[in-house]
Amino acid sequence: MGDVRRGIAICGPQLTTLELDGVTYHLAPETLAAAAPTARVHLLPGFDEYLLGYGDRTAALAPEHNGAIVPGGNGVFKPTIVADGEVVGTWKRTLRAAEIVIEAAPFARLPSSVHEGLAKAVQAYGAYTGRTARLARAEVS
Repeated sequence: MGDVRRGIAICGPQLTTLELDGVTYHLAPETLAAAAPTARVHLLPGFDEYLLGYGDRTAALAPEHNGAIVPGGNGVFKPTIVADGEVVGTWKRTLRAAEIVIEAAPFARLPSSVHEGLAKAVQAYGAYTGRTARLARAEVS
């Protein structure tokens, strides 16, 4: 932590700060500008760095959902659905002969804009894999 404090002291004038829920984040101003909220939804794999690299994940994941992402605290992360930077559920895929079926398990009912974004993310996943992908369901877990 001493090195971190020295780094912030040295680079402080070049950084901007962001206060979220009583936590101060230090970042380059252009990072904050590039992080403008979007209505994009992403299907992230289980061991994606978006969550994995942080001891405190509360900026992206509500603490009450930790168990859904890492069941039993065993270190095995489930794939996540991220909407507007927030983890809103988990997902899994089933490979079939003619298609990939994506089953979504959101933590709560998804607004229509997020559900539409989820459908687009499923299509993008299919395009990435070179196969047809379909959203089987999006049931609240």
